[in-house]
Amino acid sequence: MAEMTPQEFSRRLKMAVRTGAIGDGMVRAANLIALRMDNIAKRRVTGGGSSTRLLNVRTGKLRQSIKWNVKRIRSGVQASIQAGGSAGGAVVNYARIHETGEPRSKGIPARPYLKPGRDAGARIARQVMTEEFRKSLRTVGIGT
Repeated sequence: MAEMTPQEFSRRLKMAVRTGAIGDGMVRAANLIALRMDNIAKRRVTGGGSSTRLLNVRTGKLRQSIKWNVKRIRSGVQASIQAGGSAGGAVVNYARIHETGEPRSKGIPARPYLKPGRDAGARIARQVMTEEFRKSLRTVGIGT
C-alpha cells in the first residue's frame, strides 16, 4: 500500500466532497435502508418469508399505500416510510388504526407493520452507511 501525505489525503477528501461522491454514497445507503424498511413493512402486512402476517388481506390497498422516500436534507440524507396515502385512487384511512390500534373506543389492538421496518432500518443504518462511505472514498483513491 502506498503512503499518502496528510496534504494528499486532504486533497482527495475534498475531491470526494466536491465531486459529490460522498453525497451520492449516502443517498445510495439511504435507498438501501428505505428498501429494507419497505420490504419488512409489506411482508408484515401480507406475510411471506420469516415475517409473521399480522393482518388479513382483503383488497391489498394497505400494502399498496406503503411508500418509502429518500431525500437530501441540510444535515445529510433522510430515509422514511409511511402508509395510508392514496393506493390505486383510494385513501387508506385505516392504516394508522392498524399501526397504533384503538384500544379505548373499539378495542382494536395495535398491529404495527411500519415500526418493525423502521427499527430494522435503524439497526442496519450504521453498517450500510459505513460501507457506502468507504466505496465513495475508494473512488478518489482513499482506502482499500
